[in-house]
Amino acid sequence: FGNSDPDMIKVFLRFLHEVVGISKEDVKPRIQVHPNVKVQQAINFWSNITKIPKDRFYIHYQVSRASRHMRPKHSLPHGTLELRANGRKDFFRIKGWIAGVAREGNLA
Repeated sequence: FGNSDPDMIKVFLRFLHEVVGISKEDVKPRIQVHPNVKVQQAINFWSNITKIPKDRFYIHYQVSRASRHMRPKHSLPHGTLELRANGRKDFFRIKGWIAGVAREGNLA
């Protein structure tokens, strides 16, 4: 799951913990940063939001070819946070829930 909205990140972490049963210790956070983002500030920001220790964050440098540098330089001041949790069984459980919600909502 990746997003730049701190509230969405909090909701997803809570979902992983309370619904799926995955602890924060098993979540791997990765910050995607653009050249204008100060890496240490981004780590501090996302660590504060997630309560995940700073030393657990990975950094991925992102250069958008699609925007051709037309995106405002400060549109994502803290980058985008991606949360990963390994587990084939959990992956397929979540996919099944998404499919069920899509069927119930006539989205599929």
